[in-house]
Amino acid sequence: MITAVLVYIANRILGNYQQQLETLATTDVLTKTSTRQVLDSYFTDITTKPAATVSLILLDIDDFKKENDTYGHNAGDRIIKAIS
Repeated sequence: MITAVLVYIANRILGNYQQQLETLATTDVLTKTSTRQVLDSYFTDITTKPAATVSLILLDIDDFKKENDTYGHNAGDRIIKAIS
């Protein structure tokens, strides 16, 4: 009985760790948006469907490197978070 309880607890802990690892692997830590790998997979899947409509928005932040270099990476991170 004790062994069964310990196995149950271990499985719950491992399940939680697995979920955390999957979240870290598929979500950008800074912006909380999907990673490129997730988007690549999504677009590959959706474009194989006959009536799929796909939209993609790409943003370019003018002079971002200058802002990042002038005001520091924390300021750059805040800019990226605000835009995302």
